[in-house]
Amino acid sequence: MLAAFVRDVTEQRAGERERERLISDLQAALQEVRQLSGLLPMCSHCKRIRDADGSWHQVDVYVSRHTNVSFTHGLCPECLKEHYPDYLDGVDP
Repeated sequence: MLAAFVRDVTEQRAGERERERLISDLQAALQEVRQLSGLLPMCSHCKRIRDADGSWHQVDVYVSRHTNVSFTHGLCPECLKEHYPDYLDGVDP
């Protein structure tokens, strides 16, 4: 007596391909991750950061070089009042 079993594995194969694609995407993303960790020596006055070679850098420059962060610059309300008080004459911040 000969017995045969037939099983449709189409969905299983599609799931395996999707899992492999997700693993590949995750591995690619992990290769691009750049993370700062540990202690960063920072001047308590000017807030510059000292690198491993002893050079001092502005925080935004240092962080941009060591991460995937880009900075935009503006003024917070306190600095605007302190450094540009004439700009606020007659304006309610």
